Amino acid sequence: MSSAFFYGTLMHPKILKRVIQNDGAHLTISSAILTDHTRHHVKHADYPGILPYSTSKSLFDHELTEEEKSVRGTLVQGLTASDVHWLDLFEGSEYTRTTVSIHPLGPLIPLPTAALPDVESKVVPTSAPPLPQASELTETVEAQTYTWSAPVTDLEKTLWSYETFIRENAWKWVGVGAKDNEDYKEVDRRRDMAGNIVLLKCSRLSPEALEFQYGRAPLRAQKSGNEFTDHVHSILGAEKTSFPDFGQYVRMRSVPATQLSLDTPGRRAIFVGDIHGMSQAFHALLDKLSYNSDKDTLFHVGDVAAKGTHAGSLSVISYLTTHNITGIRGNHDQKIIEWRGWIEWIKELDHGKGAEWLNAVESRWQATNQNEDLDEERWIKKERKARKNERKWWSRVPEGWQMLSGHYKIARSISKAEYDYLRSLPLIIHLPSQHAFITHAGLLPYDPTRSITSSHQPLAHLPDLSHLGTPSLSLDGDRYGEDIKPEPTDENMRNAQELAILNEIKQNAVPWNILNMRNLAMDNTITRKTKKGTFWADIWNGMMPLCEGFDVNAANSKGGRLPCKPSTVIYGHTASRGLDVQRWTLGLDSGCVYGRRLTALVIDTPARQRRAVVADRAASDDDDDEDVKPSDDDDVEEGKTPKTVPFGVDGQARLFSVKCHKHKESKHKVTDNEDTEP
Repeated sequence: MSSAFFYGTLMHPKILKRVIQNDGAHLTISSAILTDHTRHHVKHADYPGILPYSTSKSLFDHELTEEEKSVRGTLVQGLTASDVHWLDLFEGSEYTRTTVSIHPLGPLIPLPTAALPDVESKVVPTSAPPLPQASELTETVEAQTYTWSAPVTDLEKTLWSYETFIRENAWKWVGVGAKDNEDYKEVDRRRDMAGNIVLLKCSRLSPEALEFQYGRAPLRAQKSGNEFTDHVHSILGAEKTSFPDFGQYVRMRSVPATQLSLDTPGRRAIFVGDIHGMSQAFHALLDKLSYNSDKDTLFHVGDVAAKGTHAGSLSVISYLTTHNITGIRGNHDQKIIEWRGWIEWIKELDHGKGAEWLNAVESRWQATNQNEDLDEERWIKKERKARKNERKWWSRVPEGWQMLSGHYKIARSISKAEYDYLRSLPLIIHLPSQHAFITHAGLLPYDPTRSITSSHQPLAHLPDLSHLGTPSLSLDGDRYGEDIKPEPTDENMRNAQELAILNEIKQNAVPWNILNMRNLAMDNTITRKTKKGTFWADIWNGMMPLCEGFDVNAANSKGGRLPCKPSTVIYGHTASRGLDVQRWTLGLDSGCVYGRRLTALVIDTPARQRRAVVADRAASDDDDDEDVKPSDDDDVEEGKTPKTVPFGVDGQARLFSVKCHKHKESKHKVTDNEDTEP
């Protein structure tokens, strides 16, 4: 949405700016009215919820007046995708974004101007003037608003008043009491730590919001059978300990064409699959590629550490940090980030007593485990039972987190610079010049809860260029696409469409999904299990051939075709499938940590790509959309000519790999339900 109707706390310009994390200079605002709706107090809260009068009518024992059936609020226009993202998280699961028709009651003015005391009362009057006659109302405009979708029993029968909010509760949000507002303290702290906002309505969070805020969580609630729901319930059922943001997510980063410089002869982009601490194989692969940091841009697809040896993991992290290698975080990297965040937090508690307790636990473990044959989990359980005087400290370990695990030990060992490197890694890298994404586990090309031709699907309509190049589209704070002009060129259309895939498909905004997804289950939920549902890459490759280009008439005339252009996903995570090359997805986790191979995908100059494509087409009549999947990883082994695979619409890439040697620490077995860790 770019236009919204706000009717509660967000009517206040200062609160709105606090939630969207910017000064709102790009927004305009006016007073407005929504008819045939009622606005109610949410029980035990300062904010309201609205319902259509046809729904709320049963709450009243009398017919309401037209004034009572009208909701006064504000019309705000110019919202960016980033603004909407934060608003969705703020509103939570009890609200549904709905399109409504509203009547503006005044001209639109810049939001910063509306925040001035002498102007604000005119735009958002605390005492509502008489309702205009129906004949005097302006024509309606469409906007989206957040309507109440939780049980009606959670609402009071009494109607909510902005005037009462200003008089009785606004001081908690924008007045003298705001400095003591714990919710705002969390907002400021998390913004400083990771560019993330703490959701102000802490007891009313959507699953996506909870996961975005907390990441991996304590496991406490009864399991429902839905992996992500169980994950969210575990947060709701956690100990009373208030944990800071250990997840520290950076959502997306863009790598511009100028950084790749693939138009320059000799330049290459190299993408390495899951390393998992296999330092020897990693350096052997770089040697095989004759990697030159002056000419090559090196990327990794996450899971750079853990599962392999401890020393190997530290070596890989050290190399990546020292050379500032570009990459994304994987689910194992995420656990290391979270453990290090927890360690830093616990050490500072009670004036350093937390550090003393942590050192004592580790000393007892080292003294007990001199033969290195004890099971960490069993030892921790016995220790917790035996040390009842340390209950306060053990309760501060999030339930479901395993102290002394491999991830914990890596987190304890890395330097601050290495920790900063890991937590700087985004969940997704966008390569606009290559029309490609890098992500650890995967992406969805559409929202599976809607029809693929729904107007809400980003590939089902022409992309919106109005916000292309807006800095806020990059949620990690980087200026994204500032050199891109919003003319409707093919490149701009494709880039806008690719951003829409990230910003408009709700499943792609959930970090747990991006780090863990393998399949889409029959109930349209994301799962990390490979025996449930359909592999996400099969869905992606089934969708891309439907993209007919940006000629809407041509797409419609061919039936089932969509006004879009295809894009590519480079990923890792699923070693059980091995090297998995399909037309529009390239899975590079070829199981190095399990004693198989470490694989790299190499893209070089467009001229070389085009020559390879011409030669390939001359030698083969294969259809462009046919999967090109090696039957075995040994297709890319030592001594053989590197395998070439299609990349993008008319490009080509090459695959290189080296043999890996399984370490005794790699006890994990690849199964259809990989990974083996919880």
